[in-house]
Amino acid sequence: MTDDEILASPELAQLAKNALLLSLAASWDDFAELAPLFNVKPRDVPQAAKAQDTLRAQNDKLVASLYGITGAELAHLLRSFKVMAGKRPEYLTLLA
Repeated sequence: MTDDEILASPELAQLAKNALLLSLAASWDDFAELAPLFNVKPRDVPQAAKAQDTLRAQNDKLVASLYGITGAELAHLLRSFKVMAGKRPEYLTLLA
């Protein structure tokens, strides 16, 4: 898939931008050269864990929707993993 094809799809473009933001949050220096692809500035990068989880949840829901799975269905599936349900219940609420 080309960059133009990704950018032409709102879902794929959002998925790519969210992934970039999360990568930049982990290491700006390693991924800074990609920031201009989405006109991302350092101030746009989420620093708080909750903001990063929100982007992860958005990406999880986007990928699930590409497979025809709703956010509620995805949350239900992930709740079946006891570690996820026990240690990250706040993340599951972001998926519903």
